[in-house]
Amino acid sequence: MGKLAYVVYNRKQHDHLLLRLRDHGVTTMATIGRTYDADVLGPLHDAGTTIVPLEGLCNNVDRAQASESARSRIEQAVQVLKDRPIRIQRDERLPIADDQRREALADIEAAMAESAMLLRALDRFGEQYDVGAYVCSEEYSPLSRVTIQWARAHGIPSFHVNHALNLGSQQIAPKIYGHVYADYVLAPGARGARSFLSIGYDPAKVVVAGVPAFDVYAELTERREEVRREFRTMCGLRDDCSVVVFALTPNFEVGTMFADDIAMQTLRAYAASAKHAIAAGANFAIVMKDRMYSGKVGKARIDAVANANGLQVLYATGRPEKVVCAADVVVARDSSMAIEAILCGVPAVNLWTAANWLEGPYFQGNDGFAQFRTDQTAELGTEIVRLLADAEYRSRSVAAARVGVADIVHAPDGQAAARCATFITSIASV
Repeated sequence: MGKLAYVVYNRKQHDHLLLRLRDHGVTTMATIGRTYDADVLGPLHDAGTTIVPLEGLCNNVDRAQASESARSRIEQAVQVLKDRPIRIQRDERLPIADDQRREALADIEAAMAESAMLLRALDRFGEQYDVGAYVCSEEYSPLSRVTIQWARAHGIPSFHVNHALNLGSQQIAPKIYGHVYADYVLAPGARGARSFLSIGYDPAKVVVAGVPAFDVYAELTERREEVRREFRTMCGLRDDCSVVVFALTPNFEVGTMFADDIAMQTLRAYAASAKHAIAAGANFAIVMKDRMYSGKVGKARIDAVANANGLQVLYATGRPEKVVCAADVVVARDSSMAIEAILCGVPAVNLWTAANWLEGPYFQGNDGFAQFRTDQTAELGTEIVRLLADAEYRSRSVAAARVGVADIVHAPDGQAAARCATFITSIASV
Protein backbone atom coordinates (compact mmCIF):
# COMPACT_ATOMS: atom_id res chain seq x y z
CA MET A 1 0.00 0.00 0.00
CA GLY A 2 1.25 3.50 -0.82
CA LYS A 3 1.77 6.56 1.34
CA LEU A 4 -1.29 7.81 3.24
CA ALA A 5 -3.16 10.75 1.70
CA TYR A 6 -6.47 12.61 1.88
CA VAL A 7 -8.70 13.88 -0.91
CA VAL A 8 -10.04 17.39 -0.21
CA TYR A 9 -12.65 19.51 -1.94
CA ASN A 10 -13.00 22.67 0.10
CA ARG A 11 -14.23 26.21 -0.23
CA LYS A 12 -11.78 29.06 0.18
CA GLN A 13 -13.02 29.89 3.68
CA HIS A 14 -11.86 26.40 4.73
CA ASP A 15 -8.35 26.67 3.30
CA HIS A 16 -6.77 26.85 6.75
CA LEU A 17 -8.34 23.46 7.53
CA LEU A 18 -5.66 21.97 5.26
CA LEU A 19 -3.01 23.48 7.53
CA ARG A 20 -4.65 21.95 10.58
CA LEU A 21 -4.83 18.54 8.86
CA ARG A 22 -1.12 18.90 8.17
CA ASP A 23 -0.59 19.55 11.88
CA HIS A 24 -2.02 16.05 12.44
CA GLY A 25 0.37 14.41 9.99
CA VAL A 26 -1.55 14.46 6.70
CA THR A 27 1.34 15.10 4.33
CA THR A 28 -0.31 14.44 0.95
CA MET A 29 -3.60 15.94 -0.22
CA ALA A 30 -5.34 15.58 -3.57
CA THR A 31 -7.42 18.61 -4.55
CA ILE A 32 -10.40 18.91 -6.85
CA GLY A 33 -11.30 21.74 -9.18
CA ARG A 34 -9.48 24.77 -7.76
CA THR A 35 -6.18 26.45 -7.01
CA TYR A 36 -4.86 27.74 -3.69
CA ASP A 37 -3.27 31.05 -2.74
CA ALA A 38 0.36 31.36 -1.72
CA ASP A 39 -0.55 32.02 1.92
CA VAL A 40 -1.94 28.47 2.05
CA LEU A 41 0.44 26.66 -0.29
CA GLY A 42 3.54 28.29 1.21
CA PRO A 43 3.11 26.92 4.76
CA LEU A 44 1.98 23.54 3.41
CA HIS A 45 5.04 23.22 1.19
CA ASP A 46 7.30 24.47 3.97
CA ALA A 47 5.92 21.69 6.18
CA GLY A 48 6.71 19.11 3.51
CA THR A 49 3.13 18.65 2.32
CA THR A 50 2.50 17.44 -1.22
CA ILE A 51 -0.52 18.89 -3.05
CA VAL A 52 -1.75 16.80 -5.98
CA PRO A 53 -4.34 18.43 -8.28
CA LEU A 54 -6.45 15.51 -9.47
CA GLU A 55 -7.00 17.22 -12.83
CA GLY A 56 -3.32 16.68 -13.57
CA LEU A 57 -3.65 12.91 -13.37
CA CYS A 58 -5.61 12.76 -16.63
CA ASN A 59 -4.40 13.66 -20.11
CA ASN A 60 -6.01 14.71 -23.36
CA VAL A 61 -6.60 11.10 -24.40
CA ASP A 62 -8.54 10.53 -21.17
CA ARG A 63 -10.58 13.66 -21.81
CA ALA A 64 -11.39 12.62 -25.36
CA GLN A 65 -12.47 9.15 -24.22
CA ALA A 66 -14.66 10.54 -21.43
CA SER A 67 -16.28 13.01 -23.80
CA GLU A 68 -16.92 10.34 -26.43
CA SER A 69 -18.44 7.98 -23.84
CA ALA A 70 -20.74 10.73 -22.58
CA ARG A 71 -21.72 11.68 -26.12
CA SER A 72 -22.56 8.05 -26.94
CA ARG A 73 -24.79 7.70 -23.90
CA ILE A 74 -26.56 10.95 -24.69
CA GLU A 75 -27.27 9.68 -28.21
CA GLN A 76 -28.90 6.63 -26.62
CA ALA A 77 -31.00 8.93 -24.47
CA VAL A 78 -32.01 10.99 -27.50
CA GLN A 79 -33.17 7.82 -29.23
CA VAL A 80 -35.19 6.75 -26.16
CA LEU A 81 -36.87 10.17 -26.03
CA LYS A 82 -37.59 9.90 -29.74
CA ASP A 83 -39.12 6.44 -29.36
CA ARG A 84 -41.18 7.55 -26.36
CA PRO A 85 -42.32 11.07 -27.25
CA ILE A 86 -44.13 13.42 -24.92
CA ARG A 87 -47.80 13.45 -25.86
CA ILE A 88 -50.14 16.40 -25.48
CA GLN A 89 -53.18 14.23 -26.08
CA ARG A 90 -53.55 10.59 -26.95
CA ASP A 91 -52.51 10.93 -30.59
CA GLU A 92 -50.72 14.28 -30.63
CA ARG A 93 -46.97 14.45 -30.05
CA LEU A 94 -44.89 17.47 -29.16
CA PRO A 95 -42.86 18.49 -32.25
CA ILE A 96 -39.35 18.12 -30.80
CA ALA A 97 -36.38 17.66 -33.12
CA ASP A 98 -33.32 15.54 -32.27
CA ASP A 99 -31.14 18.67 -32.04
CA GLN A 100 -33.50 20.10 -29.45
CA ARG A 101 -33.27 16.91 -27.44
CA ARG A 102 -29.46 17.01 -27.59
CA GLU A 103 -29.46 20.65 -26.52
CA ALA A 104 -31.71 19.84 -23.56
CA LEU A 105 -29.28 17.10 -22.50
CA ALA A 106 -26.09 19.13 -23.03
CA ASP A 107 -25.54 19.89 -19.35
CA ILE A 108 -26.02 16.23 -18.47
CA GLU A 109 -23.49 15.23 -21.14
CA ALA A 110 -20.92 17.67 -19.73
CA ALA A 111 -21.52 16.43 -16.19
CA MET A 112 -21.14 12.80 -17.26
CA ALA A 113 -17.82 13.53 -18.96
CA GLU A 114 -16.57 15.51 -15.95
CA SER A 115 -17.61 12.75 -13.54
CA ALA A 116 -15.90 10.10 -15.65
CA MET A 117 -12.69 12.15 -15.63
CA LEU A 118 -12.87 12.59 -11.87
CA LEU A 119 -13.40 8.87 -11.28
CA ARG A 120 -10.45 8.04 -13.52
CA ALA A 121 -8.26 10.52 -11.64
CA LEU A 122 -9.40 9.19 -8.26
CA ASP A 123 -8.60 5.63 -9.32
CA ARG A 124 -5.10 6.67 -10.39
CA PHE A 125 -4.55 8.56 -7.16
CA GLY A 126 -5.78 5.54 -5.21
CA GLU A 127 -3.24 3.35 -7.01
CA GLN A 128 -0.40 5.59 -5.80
CA TYR A 129 -1.57 6.39 -2.27
CA ASP A 130 -3.42 4.85 0.64
CA VAL A 131 -6.39 7.27 0.71
CA GLY A 132 -7.51 7.73 4.31
CA ALA A 133 -10.37 10.21 3.97
CA TYR A 134 -12.37 12.49 1.76
CA VAL A 135 -12.97 15.95 3.30
CA CYS A 136 -15.36 18.42 1.66
CA SER A 137 -17.06 21.75 2.34
CA GLU A 138 -20.33 20.60 0.78
CA GLU A 139 -21.75 17.20 -0.08
CA TYR A 140 -24.45 18.04 -2.60
CA SER A 141 -22.36 19.49 -5.44
CA PRO A 142 -22.00 17.04 -8.36
CA LEU A 143 -18.24 16.45 -8.03
CA SER A 144 -18.53 15.99 -4.28
CA ARG A 145 -21.33 13.44 -4.64
CA VAL A 146 -19.23 11.49 -7.13
CA THR A 147 -16.21 11.55 -4.84
CA ILE A 148 -18.21 10.47 -1.78
CA GLN A 149 -19.61 7.49 -3.68
CA TRP A 150 -16.12 6.60 -4.95
CA ALA A 151 -14.81 6.81 -1.38
CA ARG A 152 -17.61 4.64 -0.01
CA ALA A 153 -17.01 2.02 -2.68
CA HIS A 154 -13.38 1.84 -1.51
CA GLY A 155 -14.17 1.80 2.21
CA ILE A 156 -12.90 5.37 2.72
CA PRO A 157 -14.75 7.60 5.23
CA SER A 158 -16.07 10.96 4.04
CA PHE A 159 -16.43 14.11 6.11
CA HIS A 160 -18.62 17.11 5.36
CA VAL A 161 -17.24 20.19 7.15
CA ASN A 162 -20.30 22.35 6.85
CA HIS A 163 -19.61 25.73 5.23
CA ALA A 164 -23.06 27.16 6.02
CA LEU A 165 -25.02 27.68 9.22
CA ASN A 166 -28.09 25.62 8.25
CA LEU A 167 -30.59 28.09 9.65
CA GLY A 168 -33.08 27.77 6.83
CA SER A 169 -35.09 24.66 6.07
CA GLN A 170 -32.98 21.61 5.20
CA GLN A 171 -35.95 19.60 3.98
CA ILE A 172 -35.36 20.62 0.37
CA ALA A 173 -31.98 18.86 0.16
CA PRO A 174 -33.13 15.23 0.41
CA LYS A 175 -36.10 16.04 -1.83
CA ILE A 176 -33.72 17.19 -4.56
CA TYR A 177 -30.84 14.76 -4.05
CA GLY A 178 -32.65 11.76 -2.58
CA HIS A 179 -30.59 11.26 0.58
CA VAL A 180 -27.65 12.52 2.57
CA TYR A 181 -24.21 11.56 1.32
CA ALA A 182 -21.19 12.05 3.59
CA ASP A 183 -20.47 9.54 6.35
CA TYR A 184 -19.88 12.29 8.93
CA VAL A 185 -20.95 15.90 9.15
CA LEU A 186 -19.16 18.49 11.26
CA ALA A 187 -21.89 20.95 12.20
CA PRO A 188 -21.47 24.66 13.01
CA GLY A 189 -23.47 24.54 16.23
CA ALA A 190 -26.25 22.82 18.12
CA ARG A 191 -28.96 24.20 15.85
CA GLY A 192 -27.17 23.18 12.69
CA ALA A 193 -26.71 19.69 14.14
CA ARG A 194 -30.44 19.42 14.81
CA SER A 195 -31.05 20.50 11.23
CA PHE A 196 -28.97 17.60 9.92
CA LEU A 197 -30.75 15.17 12.20
CA SER A 198 -34.07 16.37 10.77
CA ILE A 199 -33.09 15.12 7.29
CA GLY A 200 -31.97 11.69 8.38
CA TYR A 201 -28.40 11.85 9.61
CA ASP A 202 -27.38 9.26 12.19
CA PRO A 203 -26.85 11.17 15.48
CA ALA A 204 -23.63 9.23 16.00
CA LYS A 205 -22.26 10.74 12.77
CA VAL A 206 -23.06 14.41 13.54
CA VAL A 207 -20.35 16.29 15.43
CA VAL A 208 -20.64 19.88 16.66
CA ALA A 209 -17.27 21.47 15.90
CA GLY A 210 -17.92 25.16 15.18
CA VAL A 211 -17.44 27.24 12.05
CA PRO A 212 -13.93 27.14 10.55
CA ALA A 213 -14.87 30.06 8.28
CA PHE A 214 -15.36 32.20 11.39
CA ASP A 215 -11.98 31.39 12.95
CA VAL A 216 -10.60 34.62 11.54
CA TYR A 217 -12.88 36.71 13.75
CA ALA A 218 -11.02 35.71 16.91
CA GLU A 219 -8.05 37.67 15.55
CA LEU A 220 -9.96 40.47 13.85
CA THR A 221 -11.97 41.41 16.92
CA GLU A 222 -8.73 41.77 18.91
CA ARG A 223 -7.73 44.62 16.59
CA ARG A 224 -11.13 45.91 15.57
CA GLU A 225 -10.24 49.60 15.88
CA GLU A 226 -7.30 49.08 13.54
CA VAL A 227 -9.55 47.25 11.04
CA ARG A 228 -12.10 50.08 11.22
CA ARG A 229 -9.45 52.71 10.48
CA GLU A 230 -7.94 50.71 7.62
CA PHE A 231 -11.34 50.17 6.01
CA ARG A 232 -12.28 53.84 6.21
CA THR A 233 -8.93 54.90 4.81
CA MET A 234 -9.34 52.47 1.92
CA CYS A 235 -12.82 53.87 1.21
CA GLY A 236 -11.75 57.52 1.53
CA LEU A 237 -13.87 58.06 4.65
CA ARG A 238 -13.13 59.92 7.86
CA ASP A 239 -12.01 57.77 10.79
CA ASP A 240 -15.16 58.72 12.72
CA CYS A 241 -17.57 58.09 9.82
CA SER A 242 -20.39 55.65 10.60
CA VAL A 243 -20.76 52.77 8.14
CA VAL A 244 -23.93 50.79 7.46
CA VAL A 245 -23.35 47.59 5.48
CA PHE A 246 -26.20 46.08 3.45
CA ALA A 247 -25.50 42.43 2.60
CA LEU A 248 -27.06 41.24 -0.65
CA THR A 249 -28.00 37.57 -0.66
CA PRO A 250 -30.21 36.00 -3.33
CA ASN A 251 -32.51 33.12 -2.54
CA PHE A 252 -31.38 29.83 -4.03
CA GLU A 253 -33.61 27.50 -2.04
CA VAL A 254 -36.89 28.41 -3.71
CA GLY A 255 -35.45 28.11 -7.20
CA THR A 256 -33.48 30.26 -9.60
CA MET A 257 -36.62 31.65 -11.19
CA PHE A 258 -37.14 33.67 -8.01
CA ALA A 259 -33.52 34.52 -7.18
CA ASP A 260 -33.30 37.70 -9.23
CA ASP A 261 -36.62 39.03 -7.94
CA ILE A 262 -35.61 38.37 -4.34
CA ALA A 263 -32.24 40.07 -4.79
CA MET A 264 -33.81 43.17 -6.36
CA GLN A 265 -36.63 43.26 -3.82
CA THR A 266 -33.99 43.22 -1.09
CA LEU A 267 -31.90 45.91 -2.78
CA ARG A 268 -34.88 48.26 -3.22
CA ALA A 269 -35.84 47.79 0.43
CA TYR A 270 -32.29 48.54 1.53
CA ALA A 271 -32.18 51.72 -0.54
CA ALA A 272 -35.56 52.94 0.67
CA SER A 273 -34.65 52.34 4.32
CA ALA A 274 -31.33 54.16 3.92
CA LYS A 275 -33.12 57.08 2.29
CA HIS A 276 -35.56 57.22 5.22
CA ALA A 277 -32.72 57.10 7.79
CA ILE A 278 -30.84 59.93 6.08
CA ALA A 279 -34.02 62.01 5.84
CA ALA A 280 -34.44 61.47 9.60
CA GLY A 281 -31.04 63.05 10.21
CA ALA A 282 -28.65 60.09 10.27
CA ASN A 283 -25.24 60.58 8.69
CA PHE A 284 -23.48 57.43 7.49
CA ALA A 285 -21.69 55.84 4.56
CA ILE A 286 -23.59 53.12 2.72
CA VAL A 287 -21.72 49.96 1.74
CA MET A 288 -23.54 47.52 -0.51
CA LYS A 289 -21.80 44.16 -0.02
CA ASP A 290 -22.42 41.95 -3.04
CA ARG A 291 -21.66 38.24 -3.25
CA MET A 292 -18.32 37.02 -4.51
CA TYR A 293 -19.47 34.51 -7.09
CA SER A 294 -22.87 33.09 -7.95
CA GLY A 295 -25.83 35.31 -7.23
CA LYS A 296 -24.13 38.66 -7.74
CA VAL A 297 -26.53 41.56 -8.10
CA GLY A 298 -23.84 43.58 -9.84
CA LYS A 299 -22.62 47.16 -9.50
CA ALA A 300 -24.69 48.48 -12.40
CA ARG A 301 -28.01 47.43 -10.88
CA ILE A 302 -26.99 48.58 -7.42
CA ASP A 303 -25.97 51.99 -8.77
CA ALA A 304 -29.26 52.30 -10.67
CA VAL A 305 -31.35 51.67 -7.55
CA ALA A 306 -29.12 53.94 -5.46
CA ASN A 307 -29.37 56.77 -8.00
CA ALA A 308 -33.16 56.41 -8.13
CA ASN A 309 -33.19 57.03 -4.36
CA GLY A 310 -30.65 59.85 -4.44
CA LEU A 311 -28.03 57.79 -2.61
CA GLN A 312 -24.27 57.52 -2.93
CA VAL A 313 -23.07 54.02 -2.16
CA LEU A 314 -19.82 52.14 -1.96
CA TYR A 315 -19.81 48.80 -3.75
CA ALA A 316 -17.94 45.91 -2.14
CA THR A 317 -17.38 42.32 -3.14
CA GLY A 318 -14.87 39.68 -2.08
CA ARG A 319 -14.52 38.24 1.39
CA PRO A 320 -16.82 39.84 4.01
CA GLU A 321 -14.74 39.59 7.19
CA LYS A 322 -13.11 43.03 7.30
CA VAL A 323 -16.22 44.72 5.92
CA VAL A 324 -18.30 43.27 8.74
CA CYS A 325 -15.70 44.04 11.39
CA ALA A 326 -15.46 47.68 10.24
CA ALA A 327 -19.23 48.28 10.18
CA ASP A 328 -21.40 50.10 12.70
CA VAL A 329 -24.59 48.35 11.58
CA VAL A 330 -25.13 45.35 9.29
CA VAL A 331 -28.45 44.84 7.54
CA ALA A 332 -28.78 41.41 5.91
CA ARG A 333 -31.34 39.07 4.40
CA ASP A 334 -31.04 35.59 5.87
CA SER A 335 -27.27 35.82 5.71
CA SER A 336 -24.41 34.54 7.83
CA MET A 337 -23.12 38.12 7.76
CA ALA A 338 -25.67 38.95 10.46
CA ILE A 339 -24.11 36.28 12.68
CA GLU A 340 -20.60 37.45 11.80
CA ALA A 341 -21.58 40.99 12.77
CA ILE A 342 -22.65 39.87 16.25
CA LEU A 343 -19.36 38.00 16.68
CA CYS A 344 -17.68 41.37 16.07
CA GLY A 345 -19.97 43.25 18.45
CA VAL A 346 -21.78 44.95 15.55
CA PRO A 347 -25.60 45.12 15.70
CA ALA A 348 -27.39 43.31 12.89
CA VAL A 349 -30.90 43.54 11.46
CA ASN A 350 -32.59 40.87 9.34
CA LEU A 351 -34.89 41.47 6.38
CA TRP A 352 -37.81 39.24 5.43
CA THR A 353 -38.80 38.73 1.81
CA ALA A 354 -41.64 36.82 0.19
CA ALA A 355 -39.41 33.74 0.14
CA ASN A 356 -39.54 33.47 3.93
CA TRP A 357 -43.25 32.78 3.76
CA LEU A 358 -42.52 29.80 1.50
CA GLU A 359 -39.53 28.20 3.20
CA GLY A 360 -39.83 29.41 6.77
CA PRO A 361 -37.81 31.84 8.85
CA TYR A 362 -34.03 31.99 8.96
CA PHE A 363 -33.93 33.13 12.59
CA GLN A 364 -36.16 32.01 15.43
CA GLY A 365 -38.34 34.51 17.22
CA ASN A 366 -36.21 34.33 20.37
CA ASP A 367 -32.86 34.76 18.61
CA GLY A 368 -32.78 38.45 19.50
CA PHE A 369 -32.47 39.85 15.97
CA ALA A 370 -34.70 42.74 14.94
CA GLN A 371 -36.57 41.70 11.78
CA PHE A 372 -38.44 43.74 9.19
CA ARG A 373 -40.35 42.88 6.04
CA THR A 374 -39.34 44.41 2.74
CA ASP A 375 -42.42 46.66 2.86
CA GLN A 376 -41.38 48.05 6.27
CA THR A 377 -38.69 50.34 4.93
CA ALA A 378 -39.63 53.30 7.14
CA GLU A 379 -39.46 51.12 10.24
CA LEU A 380 -36.13 49.66 9.12
CA GLY A 381 -34.79 53.15 8.52
CA THR A 382 -35.87 54.18 12.02
CA GLU A 383 -34.08 51.13 13.46
CA ILE A 384 -30.87 52.11 11.66
CA VAL A 385 -31.10 55.65 13.07
CA ARG A 386 -31.55 54.36 16.60
CA LEU A 387 -28.72 51.84 16.37
CA LEU A 388 -26.35 54.57 15.20
CA ALA A 389 -27.45 57.21 17.70
CA ASP A 390 -28.24 55.31 20.90
CA ALA A 391 -25.19 53.53 22.35
CA GLU A 392 -27.19 51.81 25.10
CA TYR A 393 -29.78 50.49 22.66
CA ARG A 394 -26.98 49.32 20.40
CA SER A 395 -25.37 47.36 23.25
CA ARG A 396 -28.68 45.78 24.22
CA SER A 397 -29.29 44.77 20.60
CA VAL A 398 -25.93 42.99 20.34
CA ALA A 399 -26.37 41.31 23.74
CA ALA A 400 -29.84 40.02 22.81
CA ALA A 401 -28.61 38.54 19.53
CA ARG A 402 -25.64 36.86 21.21
CA VAL A 403 -28.08 34.60 23.04
CA GLY A 404 -29.30 33.18 19.73
CA VAL A 405 -25.81 33.09 18.22
CA ALA A 406 -24.64 30.83 21.05
CA ASP A 407 -27.04 28.14 19.76
CA ILE A 408 -25.97 28.73 16.16
CA VAL A 409 -22.16 28.98 16.42
CA HIS A 410 -20.28 26.64 18.72
CA ALA A 411 -17.27 28.17 20.53
CA PRO A 412 -16.21 31.04 18.20
CA ASP A 413 -12.68 30.91 19.58
CA GLY A 414 -10.63 30.62 16.38
CA GLN A 415 -10.13 26.86 16.87
CA ALA A 416 -12.98 25.34 14.84
CA ALA A 417 -10.69 24.14 12.03
CA ALA A 418 -8.40 22.56 14.61
CA ARG A 419 -11.35 20.72 16.20
CA CYS A 420 -12.47 19.49 12.78
CA ALA A 421 -8.97 18.23 11.96
CA THR A 422 -8.70 16.49 15.32
CA PHE A 423 -11.98 14.64 14.80
CA ILE A 424 -11.31 13.71 11.17
CA THR A 425 -7.86 12.30 11.87
CA SER A 426 -9.19 10.40 14.91
CA ILE A 427 -11.53 8.49 12.56
CA ALA A 428 -9.29 8.39 9.50
CA SER A 429 -6.12 7.77 11.50
CA VAL A 430 -2.76 8.87 10.19
